[in-house]
Amino acid sequence: MVCKAVRRAGLFCVAIPNPLTRHLAFEQADLRLPSLAHFSLADYCDGR
Repeated sequence: MVCKAVRRAGLFCVAIPNPLTRHLAFEQADLRLPSLAHFSLADYCDGR
């Protein structure tokens, strides 16, 4: 639901499930990550 609202607003949606939401599909997310441990924001920015 949250990702759907984010996408409708024209934003990029990143889902990072926790133990309570791990079973959810997050179908509307642009990107699904298992954690932020190895995430680099620079890898996903286009320089704007």
